[in-house]
Amino acid sequence: MNKILLLNAILVGCIAASSITVGFWGQKSSDQEQNLLHYCAESNWDVINVAFVSEFGSSGYTEVNLAGHTAVNCRNNGDCTSVGNEVTACQQTYGKKVLLSLGGAAGNYGLASASQANDVADEIWNKFLGGNGAIRPFGPSAIFDGVDFDIETPNQVTGASREPQAAFYATLATRLRSHFSSSNRNYYVSASPQCVYPDAMLGPDGTKTGTLLTAAQVDWANIQFYNNGFDRCDGCNIFGSSYATRLGQWASWAASKQSSFLIGVPGADQARFADSSSYCQGGYVSLQTLESALSQACSSYANFGGLMIFDVSAEEVSGGQTYIGSATSYTHGLSCGRNPLGSSGPTSTVATTATSSTRSPSSTRSSTTSSTRSSTTSTSAQTPTTSAPGCSQSGTPSTGSCPTSGYMQCVGSNYQTCTNGQWSGVQACAQGTACSPSGNYIYCLSCSQLTGTTSSTQATSSSTTSSSNPITTSSSGGCLPDGSTDGHSECTGTSTYHICDHGAWSADQSCQSGLRCSASGAYVYCIQP
Repeated sequence: MNKILLLNAILVGCIAASSITVGFWGQKSSDQEQNLLHYCAESNWDVINVAFVSEFGSSGYTEVNLAGHTAVNCRNNGDCTSVGNEVTACQQTYGKKVLLSLGGAAGNYGLASASQANDVADEIWNKFLGGNGAIRPFGPSAIFDGVDFDIETPNQVTGASREPQAAFYATLATRLRSHFSSSNRNYYVSASPQCVYPDAMLGPDGTKTGTLLTAAQVDWANIQFYNNGFDRCDGCNIFGSSYATRLGQWASWAASKQSSFLIGVPGADQARFADSSSYCQGGYVSLQTLESALSQACSSYANFGGLMIFDVSAEEVSGGQTYIGSATSYTHGLSCGRNPLGSSGPTSTVATTATSSTRSPSSTRSSTTSSTRSSTTSTSAQTPTTSAPGCSQSGTPSTGSCPTSGYMQCVGSNYQTCTNGQWSGVQACAQGTACSPSGNYIYCLSCSQLTGTTSSTQATSSSTTSSSNPITTSSSGGCLPDGSTDGHSECTGTSTYHICDHGAWSADQSCQSGLRCSASGAYVYCIQP
């Protein structure tokens, strides 16, 4: 077994999976919710929705309510610059997508006309996205990656009925899209409808026309498979009485719109919160049940996109860190479905200061990259494609068909992704990093890390390494009682791992059938052999 020491290095792993994870932040369902950057630094999340823009349109102004994370609501210039700085760090340091969620279950919002919808879109673009408005509540440099529509009630200001107001949200989204087209930056529009089909405010309408999910381009929908249990409303909570029917309907919508759907769940049982009335009323399921639902959806529907959890603060309640860490890791390990983020960037980015990592090399790993690994009686070498000094290595990209969507391969210092059976164009690693292959996936490692692993950080082994064991078997060390390592994970066997939760290792968790555990610094991934 070879021990590779990653000495004071920042390891950034870009694992392209077909499935992404989305978490909501800002509403303090647990009053212990940490700042935004805390969750961005974790491997759990690919996209974080900052919630909510709770006042807009008919209220006469646009305002973000972050439930006490800021001294005042985010309305005037510079009100929430501290959070804005964290948004920028989430994007630039940790590679996360950060969207701004409109609506919520409470607030003063609504649209009275198409003209008002266009005005709100312009204001959102200029205040929070890529526009040049004089008023920037999150500061001049904070630019969100798009918007999410979580419209749960009709006009809360005027009391107007659903019709025709619902159509105006499509108008708003379409106007935003027109602004997006003026920028070379990738922006996204998502929606978070209830599992009841169609959603009362967002659609799709069927015989009616004009709602957001009918008339606008939506990149993915976070379907709320909660708050609608066996004894409430539609019964479409996970494995509820109408769950299978509603799941199929949402999958059909996604296919018809060339979009994706995510399964949305609460992150913890409401009883675990001091104020249970503030959390989701029903819909929490065991980890085993959730993994079963994810696996079934992923294998059954080509437009399955991943997992949404409301909200990230559930990590702070008893058992929440283990539950969310396991659920998101399981989602990242799924190799079916459709990546809602497309080829605009890595779908899962882990950034962590690693102190040591133990990994056994394998000659049996299936790979679409040019990774070279060897086992000898004295040393073991791992040669990344950019192991030479510097980060400017060229390569020839593949074109045409590829074996499995979600797989990646290095192209010199950069990489490309297999998307819908075709190789994407070349995608760039972050500045200061370069591509290193890992089986069917890649890592974007820092330049110093790439040169260091081949020059000074390789440890020798006194015996022949077994090429039949593709993963690391970890010890029980490295989980500190002060909580500083909470969320870290280690492989404990070929397809098992455990997670550091509140200073103690969890019981062993299992990868999905057919997947194996692969270590990456302080985290693990379940990947195909």
